[in-house]
Amino acid sequence: MNKTVLFSGVLGLTLALLFSSSTLAAEGITVVGKGTVDKAPDQFTVNFVIEKRHAVLSKAKAEVDNKKRLLVASLKALKVKEQAITDTQLQITPVYPRRDNNGRVYLKSNVEPGREVITSVSPKKNELDNLYFDVRRTVNVSLDDISLYETLLDKAVKIGVTRISPVQSQIKDTEALYQQALDLAVKNAKDKATQMAEQLGVSLGRVITINEHGYRIPAKAMRGAEMMMSSVADTSHVGLNSVNAEVTVTFSLQ
Repeated sequence: MNKTVLFSGVLGLTLALLFSSSTLAAEGITVVGKGTVDKAPDQFTVNFVIEKRHAVLSKAKAEVDNKKRLLVASLKALKVKEQAITDTQLQITPVYPRRDNNGRVYLKSNVEPGREVITSVSPKKNELDNLYFDVRRTVNVSLDDISLYETLLDKAVKIGVTRISPVQSQIKDTEALYQQALDLAVKNAKDKATQMAEQLGVSLGRVITINEHGYRIPAKAMRGAEMMMSSVADTSHVGLNSVNAEVTVTFSLQ
Protein backbone atom coordinates (compact mmCIF):
# COMPACT_ATOMS: atom_id res chain seq x y z
CA MET A 1 0.00 0.00 0.00
CA ASN A 2 2.77 2.41 0.95
CA LYS A 3 4.71 1.48 -2.18
CA THR A 4 1.65 2.20 -4.28
CA VAL A 5 1.19 5.61 -2.68
CA LEU A 6 4.90 6.44 -3.08
CA PHE A 7 4.89 5.37 -6.73
CA SER A 8 1.78 7.47 -7.40
CA GLY A 9 3.41 10.53 -5.80
CA VAL A 10 6.61 10.21 -7.84
CA LEU A 11 4.59 9.67 -11.02
CA GLY A 12 2.44 12.73 -10.29
CA LEU A 13 5.52 14.91 -9.65
CA THR A 14 7.17 13.68 -12.85
CA LEU A 15 4.05 14.37 -14.90
CA ALA A 16 3.76 17.83 -13.33
CA LEU A 17 7.37 18.67 -14.21
CA LEU A 18 6.90 17.35 -17.72
CA PHE A 19 3.69 19.36 -18.14
CA SER A 20 5.36 22.49 -16.75
CA SER A 21 8.34 22.12 -19.10
CA SER A 22 6.03 21.46 -22.03
CA THR A 23 3.93 24.55 -21.24
CA LEU A 24 7.04 26.71 -20.80
CA ALA A 25 8.45 25.49 -24.10
CA ALA A 26 5.16 26.10 -25.89
CA GLU A 27 4.68 29.61 -24.53
CA GLY A 28 8.33 30.54 -24.85
CA ILE A 29 9.96 33.68 -23.51
CA THR A 30 9.35 37.23 -24.76
CA VAL A 31 11.94 39.98 -24.47
CA VAL A 32 12.35 43.56 -25.68
CA GLY A 33 15.62 44.47 -27.38
CA LYS A 34 16.90 48.01 -27.83
CA GLY A 35 19.69 49.46 -29.92
CA THR A 36 21.11 52.98 -30.26
CA VAL A 37 23.59 54.52 -32.67
CA ASP A 38 24.95 58.04 -32.02
CA LYS A 39 26.27 60.34 -34.69
CA ALA A 40 27.07 64.02 -35.01
CA PRO A 41 24.45 65.79 -37.18
CA ASP A 42 25.53 66.67 -40.71
CA GLN A 43 22.64 68.90 -41.83
CA PHE A 44 21.39 72.11 -40.26
CA THR A 45 18.24 74.09 -41.04
CA VAL A 46 17.53 77.70 -40.12
CA ASN A 47 14.67 80.06 -41.05
CA PHE A 48 15.10 83.79 -41.60
CA VAL A 49 12.01 86.00 -41.31
CA ILE A 50 11.98 89.44 -42.95
CA GLU A 51 9.12 91.76 -41.93
CA LYS A 52 8.14 95.37 -42.58
CA ARG A 53 5.13 97.48 -41.55
CA HIS A 54 4.28 100.52 -43.66
CA ALA A 55 1.24 102.59 -44.64
CA VAL A 56 2.22 102.21 -48.30
CA LEU A 57 2.06 98.57 -49.34
CA SER A 58 4.44 98.96 -52.29
CA LYS A 59 7.14 100.48 -50.07
CA ALA A 60 6.85 97.68 -47.50
CA LYS A 61 7.06 95.05 -50.23
CA ALA A 62 10.05 96.75 -51.88
CA GLU A 63 12.01 96.80 -48.62
CA VAL A 64 11.25 93.16 -47.82
CA ASP A 65 12.18 92.08 -51.36
CA ASN A 66 15.43 94.04 -51.22
CA LYS A 67 16.48 92.46 -47.91
CA LYS A 68 15.62 89.04 -49.29
CA ARG A 69 17.86 89.62 -52.31
CA LEU A 70 20.71 90.73 -50.06
CA LEU A 71 20.28 87.65 -47.86
CA VAL A 72 20.23 85.25 -50.82
CA ALA A 73 23.31 86.95 -52.27
CA SER A 74 25.12 86.47 -48.94
CA LEU A 75 24.16 82.80 -48.93
CA LYS A 76 25.47 82.24 -52.44
CA ALA A 77 28.69 84.09 -51.55
CA LEU A 78 29.17 81.50 -48.78
CA LYS A 79 28.86 78.70 -51.37
CA VAL A 80 25.42 77.61 -50.18
CA LYS A 81 23.78 75.67 -53.00
CA GLU A 82 20.77 77.26 -54.67
CA GLN A 83 18.63 74.17 -54.07
CA ALA A 84 19.32 74.54 -50.35
CA ILE A 85 17.58 77.94 -50.33
CA THR A 86 13.80 78.24 -50.42
CA ASP A 87 11.53 81.17 -49.66
CA THR A 88 7.83 81.34 -48.91
CA GLN A 89 5.20 83.35 -50.74
CA LEU A 90 4.92 86.98 -49.73
CA GLN A 91 2.49 87.35 -46.81
CA ILE A 92 0.52 90.62 -46.58
CA THR A 93 -1.65 91.41 -43.55
CA PRO A 94 -3.68 94.64 -43.29
CA VAL A 95 -3.46 96.24 -39.83
CA TYR A 96 -6.57 98.27 -39.09
CA PRO A 97 -6.57 101.06 -36.47
CA ARG A 98 -8.07 100.35 -33.08
CA ARG A 99 -11.68 101.39 -32.81
CA ASP A 100 -12.33 104.33 -30.44
CA ASN A 101 -15.13 106.82 -29.79
CA ASN A 102 -14.90 108.50 -33.19
CA GLY A 103 -18.36 109.45 -34.49
CA ARG A 104 -20.08 108.94 -31.13
CA VAL A 105 -23.00 111.24 -30.20
CA TYR A 106 -23.12 112.68 -26.67
CA LEU A 107 -26.46 113.60 -25.04
CA LYS A 108 -27.20 115.93 -22.17
CA SER A 109 -27.81 113.94 -19.03
CA ASN A 110 -30.57 114.23 -16.41
CA VAL A 111 -33.35 115.05 -18.86
CA GLU A 112 -36.83 113.65 -19.26
CA PRO A 113 -37.32 110.89 -21.81
CA GLY A 114 -38.11 112.34 -25.21
CA ARG A 115 -36.40 115.66 -24.40
CA GLU A 116 -32.79 114.60 -24.90
CA VAL A 117 -30.50 117.30 -26.25
CA ILE A 118 -27.36 116.69 -28.33
CA THR A 119 -24.49 118.52 -26.64
CA SER A 120 -21.62 117.48 -28.93
CA VAL A 121 -20.71 115.24 -31.83
CA SER A 122 -17.14 113.97 -32.26
CA PRO A 123 -16.00 113.86 -35.89
CA LYS A 124 -15.76 110.37 -37.42
CA LYS A 125 -12.40 109.70 -39.00
CA ASN A 126 -11.87 107.56 -42.03
CA GLU A 127 -10.58 104.19 -40.78
CA LEU A 128 -8.41 103.83 -43.88
CA ASP A 129 -6.42 106.94 -42.94
CA ASN A 130 -4.45 104.94 -40.36
CA LEU A 131 -4.32 101.62 -42.22
CA TYR A 132 -0.96 99.84 -42.26
CA PHE A 133 0.33 96.70 -43.95
CA ASP A 134 2.52 93.99 -42.47
CA VAL A 135 4.60 92.36 -45.20
CA ARG A 136 6.51 89.17 -44.39
CA ARG A 137 8.70 86.67 -46.22
CA THR A 138 10.55 83.65 -44.79
CA VAL A 139 13.76 82.22 -46.25
CA ASN A 140 14.60 78.61 -45.32
CA VAL A 141 18.23 77.52 -45.53
CA SER A 142 19.85 74.06 -45.25
CA LEU A 143 23.53 74.05 -44.31
CA ASP A 144 25.99 71.16 -44.53
CA ASP A 145 28.67 73.04 -42.61
CA ILE A 146 27.67 74.46 -39.21
CA SER A 147 30.70 76.77 -39.25
CA LEU A 148 28.91 78.85 -41.91
CA TYR A 149 26.16 79.66 -39.42
CA GLU A 150 28.24 82.16 -37.45
CA THR A 151 29.15 84.17 -40.55
CA LEU A 152 25.62 83.95 -41.94
CA LEU A 153 24.13 85.09 -38.65
CA ASP A 154 26.34 88.17 -38.63
CA LYS A 155 25.38 89.07 -42.22
CA ALA A 156 21.65 88.51 -41.54
CA VAL A 157 21.73 90.89 -38.57
CA LYS A 158 23.48 93.58 -40.62
CA ILE A 159 20.96 93.17 -43.48
CA GLY A 160 18.10 93.73 -41.05
CA VAL A 161 16.48 90.29 -40.82
CA THR A 162 13.65 90.54 -38.29
CA ARG A 163 13.70 87.08 -36.73
CA ILE A 164 15.88 83.95 -36.89
CA SER A 165 14.52 80.57 -35.86
CA PRO A 166 16.43 78.08 -33.70
CA VAL A 167 18.84 75.98 -35.74
CA GLN A 168 17.57 72.43 -36.25
CA SER A 169 20.25 69.73 -36.46
CA GLN A 170 19.56 66.53 -38.41
CA ILE A 171 21.26 63.48 -39.91
CA LYS A 172 21.06 62.97 -43.68
CA ASP A 173 21.32 59.18 -44.07
CA THR A 174 19.19 58.04 -41.15
CA GLU A 175 18.14 54.74 -42.79
CA ALA A 176 21.67 53.29 -42.76
CA LEU A 177 22.09 54.25 -39.10
CA TYR A 178 18.70 52.78 -38.26
CA GLN A 179 19.70 49.44 -39.79
CA GLN A 180 22.74 49.42 -37.52
CA ALA A 181 20.57 50.23 -34.50
CA LEU A 182 18.13 47.48 -35.53
CA ASP A 183 20.96 44.90 -35.62
CA LEU A 184 21.98 45.98 -32.12
CA ALA A 185 18.37 45.69 -30.91
CA VAL A 186 18.03 42.11 -32.21
CA LYS A 187 21.36 41.14 -30.61
CA ASN A 188 20.27 42.76 -27.35
CA ALA A 189 17.03 40.76 -27.38
CA LYS A 190 18.88 37.47 -27.98
CA ASP A 191 21.43 38.19 -25.23
CA LYS A 192 18.67 39.00 -22.73
CA ALA A 193 16.68 35.89 -23.64
CA THR A 194 19.78 33.67 -23.39
CA GLN A 195 20.63 35.00 -19.94
CA MET A 196 17.07 34.49 -18.69
CA ALA A 197 16.93 30.94 -20.10
CA GLU A 198 20.17 30.02 -18.32
CA GLN A 199 18.74 31.26 -15.04
CA LEU A 200 15.69 29.03 -15.62
CA GLY A 201 17.85 26.01 -16.43
CA VAL A 202 16.55 25.67 -19.99
CA SER A 203 17.95 26.25 -23.46
CA LEU A 204 16.90 28.88 -25.96
CA GLY A 205 15.08 27.52 -28.99
CA ARG A 206 13.92 29.00 -32.30
CA VAL A 207 12.31 32.40 -32.79
CA ILE A 208 8.51 32.23 -32.65
CA THR A 209 7.67 35.88 -33.37
CA ILE A 210 9.55 39.13 -33.83
CA ASN A 211 8.01 42.60 -34.02
CA GLU A 212 9.74 45.84 -35.00
CA HIS A 213 8.51 49.00 -33.31
CA GLY A 214 8.29 52.38 -34.97
CA TYR A 215 11.11 54.82 -34.45
CA ARG A 216 11.57 58.56 -34.53
CA ILE A 217 14.72 60.64 -34.86
CA PRO A 218 13.97 64.07 -33.41
CA ALA A 219 15.73 67.16 -34.70
CA LYS A 220 17.54 69.18 -32.08
CA ALA A 221 17.18 72.92 -31.64
CA MET A 222 20.59 74.46 -31.11
CA ARG A 223 19.93 78.15 -30.65
CA GLY A 224 16.95 80.46 -30.27
CA ALA A 225 16.32 83.52 -32.39
CA GLU A 226 16.23 85.72 -29.30
CA MET A 227 19.96 85.04 -28.86
CA MET A 228 20.99 86.22 -32.31
CA MET A 229 22.27 89.63 -31.24
CA SER A 230 24.35 88.46 -28.27
CA SER A 231 25.74 85.20 -29.60
CA VAL A 232 27.23 86.02 -32.98
CA ALA A 233 30.79 85.47 -31.75
CA ASP A 234 30.04 82.22 -29.91
CA THR A 235 31.07 78.82 -31.22
CA SER A 236 28.29 76.36 -32.12
CA HIS A 237 28.43 72.92 -30.52
CA VAL A 238 26.43 70.37 -32.49
CA GLY A 239 26.62 67.43 -30.06
CA LEU A 240 25.25 64.05 -31.08
CA ASN A 241 21.92 62.80 -32.40
CA SER A 242 20.69 59.35 -31.43
CA VAL A 243 19.05 56.85 -33.79
CA ASN A 244 17.03 54.27 -31.84
CA ALA A 245 15.49 50.91 -32.71
CA GLU A 246 13.37 48.52 -30.66
CA VAL A 247 12.11 44.97 -31.24
CA THR A 248 10.02 42.46 -29.33
CA VAL A 249 11.09 38.82 -29.82
CA THR A 250 9.53 35.60 -28.56
CA PHE A 251 11.82 32.54 -28.35
CA SER A 252 10.80 28.95 -27.74
CA LEU A 253 12.49 27.07 -24.89
CA GLN A 254 13.78 23.51 -24.87
